[in-house]
Amino acid sequence: MDEELREFFKKEYDAIEVPHGLKKQILKGKNQKIYLMAAVSVSAFVIFILMLFAEFSAQFDSVINAITLP
Repeated sequence: MDEELREFFKKEYDAIEVPHGLKKQILKGKNQKIYLMAAVSVSAFVIFILMLFAEFSAQFDSVINAITLP
């Protein structure tokens, strides 16, 4: 069933004429903006986690010091 759907859409979309090399531009994509947004999001998340750790590390000192390994 999946193969039939792929063939149908491939046949339908390949029949469409796209002007002025737009098809190459669409298929190539401008991934730089997406990668930049992903990098900024990950950086913000990491900074948020580090800030949380720094904020709560003083409160967990007693818990960490109370841990005894056998």
